[in-house]
Amino acid sequence: MAGLDLLWEEGVDAVKVAPLAARLGVTKGSFYWHFKDREALLDAMLAHWRRRATMDIIDRLDRSTESPEARLRNLFRVPFTMSAAEWAADPLRVWGRRDPKVRAVLDEIDQIRLRYVSRLLEHCGFSPDEAAARGVMAYCYIRVAVTLVDHDQGQIMDRCEKILLGA
Repeated sequence: MAGLDLLWEEGVDAVKVAPLAARLGVTKGSFYWHFKDREALLDAMLAHWRRRATMDIIDRLDRSTESPEARLRNLFRVPFTMSAAEWAADPLRVWGRRDPKVRAVLDEIDQIRLRYVSRLLEHCGFSPDEAAARGVMAYCYIRVAVTLVDHDQGQIMDRCEKILLGA
């Protein structure tokens, strides 16, 4: 979504109808055909990110017949397969500092992701308390590893994932 790309590049204040329409090569009138106003665009961007960066991933992993451990390993690598605008929440977190509605969505997504990771860890055999603690560490890894490790550094990623999975 072009709005998320602009958000990622320049922040929420840059997400305005005229620059976005110009970027897309459409008129402002055609933009307003799709969105009532800027607020509707921002709402759609947030909903799109929520779906694409969390709900679609969880749905895809849950449809898999792979083991919980394999699903976790796939989840650990998701950020390396998505664009920054699709995965990253950093610009959304900056926006959420001043917009309670955005902050509420981010809080909800963090809790959904934490519960999902913890549930998979429980299915791997960890107690609920251990799964919850490892879930926090795993979620931190998922959110940050993509900024610290190149996707071609498989050995370090494999070692981190083994530690997270208790192997």
